[in-house]
Amino acid sequence: MSNTNRQLRLQNRPKGLLAPGDLQLIESPVPEIKDGQALARVKYLSTDPTMRVWMVSDTYLPIVPIGEAMRAIGFAEIVESRHPDYKKGDRVTGFTGLQDYVIVDESAKRSFQKVPKIPFVSDTVFLGVLGINGLTAFFGMEIAAPKKGDTLVVPAAASPSASSSDKLERFTVAASLASPVATTNAHGSPRSSVSTPPSTTSIRTGRKN
Repeated sequence: MSNTNRQLRLQNRPKGLLAPGDLQLIESPVPEIKDGQALARVKYLSTDPTMRVWMVSDTYLPIVPIGEAMRAIGFAEIVESRHPDYKKGDRVTGFTGLQDYVIVDESAKRSFQKVPKIPFVSDTVFLGVLGINGLTAFFGMEIAAPKKGDTLVVPAAASPSASSSDKLERFTVAASLASPVATTNAHGSPRSSVSTPPSTTSIRTGRKN
C-alpha cells in the first residue's frame, strides 16, 4: 500500500469549460484510521456531467467547497479497518472523491454501499448499470412507463443515466431516445434528434499496489 494519497482538489469555480488550475493535484500522507473507521483504496472513478454542476452551485447536494477533494463516485476496496461493519477486502461504492484513499466511518456510512464480487463481471458495472446511474435510469423508466410509439425525452442525454435509459428503452421497445432540445420540422410538426449516448466513463486510479 502506498503512503501517499493523491487528491484532485477544487481550487476555482470554473466559468465555461474546465480550465488548468481549476483542479489542483495535491499529495499528502494516507490518513490514519481511528476506532469506528475504515480505509478504502479507490480503484475506479466515474466521471459524470453532474460534477461540473457540483463545482459551481448547490443542487440536490451542497456545492463542493474550495480546497476540498472534488466530489466523485468511485469503487473502492477496504485495505484496513477498525469499523465493525467493514473488513479488509470488502468492496464498496460511494462518494470516494477524486483521490486514492478515502475514510469510511459512521458519518459517511450512508454514502457507501458494499457490493458483491460477481464472477466474469467487471467491477466497473457498479459505477454504471448496477450503480446509482443505473438505478436513476431504471426508476425514471418505471415512472415514465414508455410504450411502443412513444418518444422518450431524457435531459442531459450524454450522461451515464441517459445511456442506461437508452439501454432500458431498447428493452421496453420505446420509439427513440431524444436529445434534450425538442425541435420542429419544415411542416411545423415536432421532431426529435435521436442519439445513442456513450456509456459510463470509468477511470482506473493507476495504483498497482
